[in-house]
Amino acid sequence: MKAGSGKFPFRWKLMLVVSTLAVTATGVTAYLIYSSTRTMILEVMGGRLMDVARTSVNSMTPRDLEYIKSLKETLQEKNTRSKSDVLQVAQGDTLESLKPKVAEELMEGDAFQRLVRILRNIKKSTVRVRESEEPQNSNIKYAYMYVSTEASPDHRIIKFLADADYDTEGEENPIGNLYGVKQESFIKAFDGEPAAEKDFVADRWGTWLSAAVPVKDDSGETIAILGLDYDATGEVNKVNELFYICVFSVVAALVLSLVFSYILANLMSRPIAKLQDGALRVKDRDYETRVDVKTNDELGVLADTFNNMVEEIRAYSDYLQALNASYYRFVPREFLQHLGQESILNIQLGDQIQKEMTVLFSDIRSFTTISESLKPSENFNFLNSYLKRVGPIIRNSRGFIDKYIGDAIMALFPDTPRSAVEAAVNMRLELLDFNEYRKKNGYVPIDIGVGLHTGVLMLGTIGEEERMESTVIADAVNLASRLEGLTKKMGAHIILSEVTLRQTLEDMTVNYRFMGKVRVKGKTRSVPVYEVLDGDPPELVERKAAQKEKFEYGVMLYHKKRFDEAEATFLSIHESVPEDRAALIYLERCKKYSRAQVEDPVFDPS
Repeated sequence: MKAGSGKFPFRWKLMLVVSTLAVTATGVTAYLIYSSTRTMILEVMGGRLMDVARTSVNSMTPRDLEYIKSLKETLQEKNTRSKSDVLQVAQGDTLESLKPKVAEELMEGDAFQRLVRILRNIKKSTVRVRESEEPQNSNIKYAYMYVSTEASPDHRIIKFLADADYDTEGEENPIGNLYGVKQESFIKAFDGEPAAEKDFVADRWGTWLSAAVPVKDDSGETIAILGLDYDATGEVNKVNELFYICVFSVVAALVLSLVFSYILANLMSRPIAKLQDGALRVKDRDYETRVDVKTNDELGVLADTFNNMVEEIRAYSDYLQALNASYYRFVPREFLQHLGQESILNIQLGDQIQKEMTVLFSDIRSFTTISESLKPSENFNFLNSYLKRVGPIIRNSRGFIDKYIGDAIMALFPDTPRSAVEAAVNMRLELLDFNEYRKKNGYVPIDIGVGLHTGVLMLGTIGEEERMESTVIADAVNLASRLEGLTKKMGAHIILSEVTLRQTLEDMTVNYRFMGKVRVKGKTRSVPVYEVLDGDPPELVERKAAQKEKFEYGVMLYHKKRFDEAEATFLSIHESVPEDRAALIYLERCKKYSRAQVEDPVFDPS
């Protein structure tokens, strides 16, 4: 973590406050200017348009109103569009509702021409006065009349009645054309209320400010509306220019405030940032950190004190690391981690945890006989040379050694039984290389047995305040130890319980075979056990695996006390695989217990 990157550093607070105030003040001012200017333009222009429209409507004669009614009725009679056609007209779009010949005849008639003259007079009544000699332009771009259509009672679709520019090239707009209304002022006018748009309207003819007033007959019924369009392109451009100026002002205020506040924050927070950066590096255990603050004030004194403190922490940390490294040789680091402790210094008498693990017991066969012929130093050299080879294998399989019991190893695997089985197989393969080394140097080869069982264990510390040690308490530990003890009696190298095998097969493929049900001390029921064949030379594993079904059939016969059939089965296996010690042991037991009056103390033939 870098200096100044805390939850909310001081420099960012200062920059945020200054820039927020500047941007807020500028933004509010710009918005008020833009909004008030835009509103004023719309209100003034809309008011003027409505005044012109109202004046024009009020000057219409009764005959003009009769023309409007007559044309409206004719449009309804001559309409060629169905209701569905009418309702499909989109906003801003037009659709012809009369046949071209009919529309042309109506536009040549006196009624239509009278209305066109009225509309053109409205346009001529408002002109922009210029000092130059250029032609004068009307303030009003379009003047037109609309009537309602029966298919759209909500006045969302209306019809052109007359247009001042109906015959202008490029502006042709035949009588009776349907129009999809975008202007809310048109709808209000049809409801009898003069109205101007509250915003500029854009359609396929341009950008406008529109106003409309109702044209009513003597009874007060709205028979048409008079609409006026003011070409607002110039005004919209000016409003947009004002908007961009306001946006630029806000952005400029933001940039200037950020630059100013950044410079100010750096000047004020630079010594604090150095101290913070140094503290964060110390937090990450960088004890070579030094803070360089050259000021003649309290911050300078604080920096000197900080540097002295870090030096003392570094010296003490070196001492603790050396001490912990020594402790971890006696108490596994993984044991501490499972107890939730980072250091052995935090361990308390009675600390404990319960967790499912796989227990591995390994023992050197005939070690007592081997050790009797060795000197004490040779005994320790022999054991250490063996343990140096198998210890890394256990750790590489994500296990840890809980304790050494003479020549035996007790290891725990917190992850999955698969890790323990992999370790057991690799220990057997490493033993093959170790025996090659012993043979070359004139030593006798050794053999080991491995027992595995998975269950819930209790890890903790026992003893008293002046002397304690870590330990594991559980029936699973006892069973794993018993299984390792059975390896020699059963002629197997790796024996595991049924629960361990079942969970292992969920994650990996192993060569195994059922060894039978055995009597285990401390268990009232016999325990099914299995042998893992992997770990022997590949050729031997393949030959044993080929006899698996026959071997397990022989085990079944033995348990049913069909000793003669079992004997014949195991004899066949022994002849095919003479190296198979398990088949030979079963063969010998078949001969012995077929004639004996006592039960087999190891295998449970029940």
